[in-house]
Amino acid sequence: MENSTKSTMLTAERRPAKTFRDLVVWQKAHALTLAMYRYSAGFPKQETYAIAAQMRRAAVSIPATSRKDFENAGARIRPGS
Repeated sequence: MENSTKSTMLTAERRPAKTFRDLVVWQKAHALTLAMYRYSAGFPKQETYAIAAQMRRAAVSIPATSRKDFENAGARIRPGS
C-alpha cells in the first residue's frame, strides 16, 4: 500500500460511534467470534469442553471488552445521564 493511501485511510473522517456496534473493532471482533464458533463446531466431540470452549471464550471476550469499554467511556463523558 502506498504511504499516501495509508495516511488517507488513517485520517479519514468517521462519524462518532453512537453505540458499541458502530465501532470497527467490535464489528471485526464479532465476525471473529462467529467464525470461531463455526470453525470449532467441526472439532471432535471430546474437544467440546476443552480447546473448543477455551477458543470460544477467548473470541467472545474481545467484543465483550470493547462493548464494556465503550459504555464506560460514555459514562465518563456523560456524567449523570
